[in-house]
Amino acid sequence: MSDDTATDNPGCISWYPTGLIDTLTLRGGRRVLVRPILPQDDRLLAAMVNRASPAVRRLRFPSMVPGAWQPATAEQFRQLSCVDHRRHVALVATTLEGGVEMLVGEARFQIEGSSDTAEFVLMVDEEWQRQGIAGALMRNLSKAACDVGVNWLRAEVMAVNEAMLGMMERYRFCCTADEVDPRIVHVETRSRALTARRAPTSPGFLEWMQRWLTTPQFVNRY
Repeated sequence: MSDDTATDNPGCISWYPTGLIDTLTLRGGRRVLVRPILPQDDRLLAAMVNRASPAVRRLRFPSMVPGAWQPATAEQFRQLSCVDHRRHVALVATTLEGGVEMLVGEARFQIEGSSDTAEFVLMVDEEWQRQGIAGALMRNLSKAACDVGVNWLRAEVMAVNEAMLGMMERYRFCCTADEVDPRIVHVETRSRALTARRAPTSPGFLEWMQRWLTTPQFVNRY
């Protein structure tokens, strides 16, 4: 199968990068599908954003004035779901709840003018955080960046977003506090660095056994 599939809706997207489709198995056996966004995902995206807490929405939309949140319009969500997958790439993480598809994460980037740099954003549903979804989205987003010639991915992260900054540090992003506004941290990395680096994982069973057998506590007992 080709990595690129033409669509029959040239007014919205002209091709669909199937090479970015991936699956993720979470603890407990639940499965999540990571794929490029489709125009018909506008309602799923709206549902995820609108059910998020005010704190999470402020982290996703840092320019929002506290207390001034108004649900985005259907047209705005349509625009967010209708991207060209070249200069504006968006990925979503979906799962099935009661046989109904549900969006639990989103990541996207847009290329800045004619440069080789893109600004990215990332959001994961609160109930689905700390399960590897954010990392899977970022790895696939970096692959998409490499595919379209983007060398650098960067973002502005709120300093209070400890979970996001922690993940950026694990993936060795360069994190720099804003010189003017200490509430903002600038993060950036080379796109190919993420695709070349394996995701941080917990030790496998054999590795765990090897560590346990060689600990001083075990050796000294016998």
